[in-house]
Amino acid sequence: MGTSLKNHPRIGDSTIEVQASDLASNISPNFGTGTVTCGAIAAGDSALAITGATSGGGVSITSGQGSASGAGGTVTATGGAGGATSGAGGAVTFTGGAGTAGNSAGGAFAAVGGAGQGTANGGAASVTGGASGAGATGNGGASSLVGGAAASTNGTGGAAAVTGGAGVGTGAGGAASVTGGAAGATGNGGAASLAGAAGGATSGTGGAASVTGGAGAAGNSAGGAASVTAGAGQGTGAGGAASITAGASGAGATGNGGAVSVVGGAAASTNGNGGDVVLQPGQLAGTGAAGIVRIAGTAPKAFARNVLRSTIASGGTITDAETAGQVLYQDASGGNVTMTTRTGTQLAAYFAGMAVGNAISIFCASNHATNTSTIAGGTDVSLVGSGAVTQTGGTFLLIKTAATTFDLVRVG
Repeated sequence: MGTSLKNHPRIGDSTIEVQASDLASNISPNFGTGTVTCGAIAAGDSALAITGATSGGGVSITSGQGSASGAGGTVTATGGAGGATSGAGGAVTFTGGAGTAGNSAGGAFAAVGGAGQGTANGGAASVTGGASGAGATGNGGASSLVGGAAASTNGTGGAAAVTGGAGVGTGAGGAASVTGGAAGATGNGGAASLAGAAGGATSGTGGAASVTGGAGAAGNSAGGAASVTAGAGQGTGAGGAASITAGASGAGATGNGGAVSVVGGAAASTNGNGGDVVLQPGQLAGTGAAGIVRIAGTAPKAFARNVLRSTIASGGTITDAETAGQVLYQDASGGNVTMTTRTGTQLAAYFAGMAVGNAISIFCASNHATNTSTIAGGTDVSLVGSGAVTQTGGTFLLIKTAATTFDLVRVG
């Protein structure tokens, strides 16, 4: 059927071609194991005038082109079915060629979807584990993307990457997703894990696991967000918890548990604000209670925060930075004195991430044993309660009540 060409003694490429007329003859041969191998080309073949390093002959399997609007023919490589009782299905393997000497690299292996034309999409490229049998306990086949192991003395293992395709013009980049499999009926959804590898057997550090939003690439483009979001519940089911947990220490005498840090982004611009850190409890529904922000644990906890102690001059206005510092002492050595907050508009501009209903705690005190210091509100800042404090001090909440208005409430 068709034409079979043996390898040319000098040129390694061979072609096995099947014509449509061959298929019409209803010939169904039963072949055993077969191999299509292209010959090697030796360097320096004088008869072909080939010198230097040359590549081995390629192997190409290409299906026929469709006519007009017809689809191109498919190319299928399928392992044989297992025996009738319990034989496993035959494997299908595509392997890049090994480097053979010196420091030659192994050949690459690629699975690439076909390119689209005009406004058509590119073809998908999929790697899917096989479905289980129909019995009670069979599991679906695993699908793995594994970087190559280093076989050298101190070589690094090969990286494994899942990368969305690049967009062009105003098109967005393609998403890259790792999603656990859907559950059946009452089963749990499949887990999706991102885990750094364990460290070496003696003292190697465990590998890091990072989730990083993409950087803005040009102009004034914003960086991409990075989110950790638990799954939504259905019916009366609770929403899934979202946890960030630092690693436990080793079992030795002095190891400490790992810290958990939530850090707002630093401003790299000339006058940009630093990024906020927001702890926001979940909203209530109906007659339910709103979530709370709490420090949990079995032992007493100390809540540490950074404050800045500022000394306010007699009759001075409190600056934005001093307000953020939260501890204000006023020089009352010359008699009773007053200090005044910034205006509501100025406070709103400085605390740009502050929402209506948010509050800043401020401690005020006189630095004199008997003379008092009184804090007063600037324009659009309303004092609630007495603003006079002695050396023992008093506590106030600066509460945002509208876009550019605040209440300064005495609470202690």
